[in-house]
This record gives sequence, C-alpha cells and structure tokens, in this order.
Amino acid sequence: MFTLIKREVEDHIVYFTAAIVFSLVISLMMILSSYNKGGSEEFGVVFSLFYFLLSAVVIIGLCALGTSQMYTDRNRKISAFLSTLPVSRNQILAARIITGLLAVLVLLAAPAITTKILLRSLSAEKAMIEQLSLDIFSMLFLAGFGIYCTGLMCGFSSSKIVPTLGSLVLSVVLLTIIIIKGPGTEAGLILSVYITSCLVYTWRRFNTTALI
Repeated sequence: MFTLIKREVEDHIVYFTAAIVFSLVISLMMILSSYNKGGSEEFGVVFSLFYFLLSAVVIIGLCALGTSQMYTDRNRKISAFLSTLPVSRNQILAARIITGLLAVLVLLAAPAITTKILLRSLSAEKAMIEQLSLDIFSMLFLAGFGIYCTGLMCGFSSSKIVPTLGSLVLSVVLLTIIIIKGPGTEAGLILSVYITSCLVYTWRRFNTTALI
C-alpha cells in the first residue's frame, strides 16, 4: 500500500508542491492580518479579494487532482499494469483516496499551526476561540476532501476539462450550502454524507469499468 501511495504522490507531485506553497501563503496572510488589526479599509479589501482568489484556485486544484488521478490512470493504463501484480482494485483506489487526504492535510497544516500560535496571545476568550477554530478547520478539512472526492467522482469522463468544470460547479454548490449552515454538527453531517456518496459512486464505477 505504501508503494502505491508513494507512486500516486510522485505522479501528482505538482499538486503537492502547490499545496505546500498555498499553505505557506495562507499562513503568511493570516499573520499579516493579525498584525494589521484596525488597519485601513483598503488593506481589508485587498486581503478579502486575495483570499477569494486563493480559495478559487484551491477549489480548482482539489477538483483537478481527483480528476487527474482518474484521467492519468486511463491514459497511461496504470491500473491495467498494476492489475498484473498482486494488487487489488480496492487497494489501488484506496491509495488514491489516501493521497487526496494527504493533499488536503498538507494544505491545512501550516494554517492550523499558525492559528495555534496566534491564539497564544489571547487570554480570557482563548478556550472559546480555540473551539471555534477547531470547528472551522474540521469543516475546511471535510469541505476540501469533499471537493477532491467530487473531482474523483467526475473523473471517469474521457475528457479532462469537462469533468473538472462539472466537479467545480458541484463544489461551489456544496460550499454555498456549508457557508449558509455555518460550521457545526449539521454542516459536518451534510459533508460526511456527501463524501460517502461520492466515494461509493467512485468505488462502484472503478470496480465495474474495464481497465484496458
């Protein structure tokens, strides 16, 4: 299994490199924001616009990662080759899903650590804000993984661009629902059900699609 995961990471190293870069950039923006409390309105507008653009790129990237895994598989006949080895389809798919989880974790790692460090400057309201931060990062993790799973589910098309656009639309709809609900148990349940549905669909399609 480790070998399969390593192969997936190496095949999509560009996405992981981008995740590390975006993770560090987000952390830097968080630090700059914390030191600019009460700053100019123009500064706030620029930051908001930057976060919006960054979020859009991250959504597209996560969608594209899932789609690319399936597209690359068909294009290079990777699963067909691996099937000649003592490896099952379920192991191949599990390795891809774990790779997606790792990508989301890499993306959120630096911002989560930065948030923890910044919270050390708080006192009375620290516990409440820490719980809120935990809820927010839990939702971000589930949302990121849900977006990735959307790309994975839509990656069975022979085209690479069309399924990415389709998964992007689904992801925007999903995020809109989560934003309306806000971080919490209900939003987490919605995301969990959605992720499970995507993974079940992907598993069924992957196990019934010809590898050659």
